[in-house]
Amino acid sequence: MDKERLKYLLTLYEANALSTDEKEELEEWYESFDTKEDDAHLINLRFQGNKKGQKMYANILNRIKEKEAVTPREFYRKIPLRGAAAISLLLVASILLISNRSSLYKELITATNKTIYVPEGKMQIVSLPDGSKTWLRSGSTLTYNRFFLGGQRNLFLKGEAYFEVERNPDKPFVVQSGSMKTTVLGTSFNIKALTEFEIYEVLVRTGKVQVSDSNSILATLLPKDRLMAKHNQHILDSANVDNYLRWRNGNLRFDSSNIEEIAWYLENRFGVNIELADMKMKSCTFSGDFTGLSLSSIFKIMQEVHPFEVQYLGKENIKIISGPGCSLP
Repeated sequence: MDKERLKYLLTLYEANALSTDEKEELEEWYESFDTKEDDAHLINLRFQGNKKGQKMYANILNRIKEKEAVTPREFYRKIPLRGAAAISLLLVASILLISNRSSLYKELITATNKTIYVPEGKMQIVSLPDGSKTWLRSGSTLTYNRFFLGGQRNLFLKGEAYFEVERNPDKPFVVQSGSMKTTVLGTSFNIKALTEFEIYEVLVRTGKVQVSDSNSILATLLPKDRLMAKHNQHILDSANVDNYLRWRNGNLRFDSSNIEEIAWYLENRFGVNIELADMKMKSCTFSGDFTGLSLSSIFKIMQEVHPFEVQYLGKENIKIISGPGCSLP
């Protein structure tokens, strides 16, 4: 229950104006408060085998004691007389308690976050705290909480990853990338999140996935459904899941990918820096399977589709310097 809802119910309670349903809601909150999941996480943290976990628990305990030093009575005396007449001691004490816990849990979540970066030319399989698994592509970054604290299993992705999610209807699995958010209960799906190029793509293998941005729900996807969001354009289609997911085995293939996106994958595959000096080439798209080919061979094939010139500046720096470009679709 959030703070505003509790404030509303306790104000009605003070005026003896609770309905039967509201009374049951308030009593249910009161009975369950000491057994909330986040309290269990604090206990779990206390008994972690490492010293860092125990030290973190001790710091949190000290913060609780410090904040509880301001008693509800002292806080109540600071409220103007007119306001005090409308708010009971119970209301103030409850809001204080929730506010204190809320800030402490935010600190706890931040302190127990974990970030994984996969270097160039690598792919990493990560086991998540709930038993879910993710395959991270090279150049990708994933941040999540070591204990999945809170009401959701929140993750933050930059790059590309495939997820196999353990089902938990009470705790949604949420992957965020910039303003885009993908929410599931238990399923398997792939996300491409190249935020610097405004490219976001979700493909579902099993189950059901909801994709939204900061304003609204964009789509609910079923198996084989794919949502592509590129430069504020949204395209919903179907895709061959098996072909799409072959990158987990080291395959390198593209399906109508623009040259910026391909350059990002090539950089992380071969450990080079690729500069796109000619902006006319940004709208050019390429498709094909380049698995097992050298970087120079890949460029030669791409040049047959859309001619452009490549300048090699040492072993690790490449510049695409000119080309006729492509018209926007």
